[in-house]
Amino acid sequence: MAENNVTRTLVRAAVARALREIEEDQRRAMRRITDMGRQFSRSRFQILVFDIIQEFLSDDDSIYYAMTENLLQATDHDSLADFGVNLAYMSWTHGARILRRSQKALGVCLPWEISLCYDPGREDSLTQDEIRRIIDQGRELGIYTWHINQRSAKGPGSALPDLMAEYPDCAFFWGLSRNDLTADQASALKNCRNAMVLLNGKARGLTDCAALLRREKLLFGVWASYKAKEDLDGLKEDLISSLARDTLAPYLVLVPEEGADPSVMEEASLFCRRARMDQAASCLLVDYAGDSRMISDLICGHRQFLAVGPDRRILYPGSTGERIFDREADLSALFKDIFPPCPEDFPAEDLPASV
Repeated sequence: MAENNVTRTLVRAAVARALREIEEDQRRAMRRITDMGRQFSRSRFQILVFDIIQEFLSDDDSIYYAMTENLLQATDHDSLADFGVNLAYMSWTHGARILRRSQKALGVCLPWEISLCYDPGREDSLTQDEIRRIIDQGRELGIYTWHINQRSAKGPGSALPDLMAEYPDCAFFWGLSRNDLTADQASALKNCRNAMVLLNGKARGLTDCAALLRREKLLFGVWASYKAKEDLDGLKEDLISSLARDTLAPYLVLVPEEGADPSVMEEASLFCRRARMDQAASCLLVDYAGDSRMISDLICGHRQFLAVGPDRRILYPGSTGERIFDREADLSALFKDIFPPCPEDFPAEDLPASV
């Protein structure tokens, strides 16, 4: 663990230096950083990502140059560095290495990230102490990315930024169902540089909350849900462009509701992939279910993930029915009970340096 802390520190310093260089000469610095990242890639996922980025940046008119410039101007650079390192290195590199070994040892598929719903207004919801216990167990297995979806940001939930700050090596997506983030919570987030706030694109207060986060230079995005085809069509036709325009959010994620039609989920995933490849959106467009499963397939060899609802029901994998996440549940035992066997032919180690 100490060796990894040193490596993370070195990676963090390199990223901070790269951000300064991008401010001075954006195109040259971004290409150099991407080339260096591709050179030292050791996993199939890293190689794929850097190959795609290299192709995009070969075009001087790429929309991703403008996206990067807007992100650097609107966001605190320390937050960008911490969150980026925790996602790309701690989760997709260091964590993925541990995760592959853990799933070989347990004999079952393990998710690279976990989605938890936290509702301080419900007695049957996960508590903050339980969330801490889940994160502690997950980190031991190699899980460093967490989606915490909160039903209300007021009241007892006001300490959630403090909880996320307790895990400086993790990346958190803090999704709000109500856009009721307070000025005090926004201030607290300045000490929690490993989190991205996700505002509800269909709830009231969106533009005011986005303006608050921009003033504080905090990393944020917008989420919007869909269930049926008409929901997705509405997002594609107008809502996505209006959300990006009204909030200036650099990140927009589509989230399937419980019971969403699988064919609609597949359509949403394909739509987001095409939008990124065709550079058709002014922000980074992501489909939560599809992209999470794609990343899982590349770094773990399977497409499983775990999501826990506001009433502690295990929503994904769907085969668990009405199973409740027990208050004293051991995460490893739970995975062995609800996930299928891990693929035997997927390598546990990184690719050799000669690749």
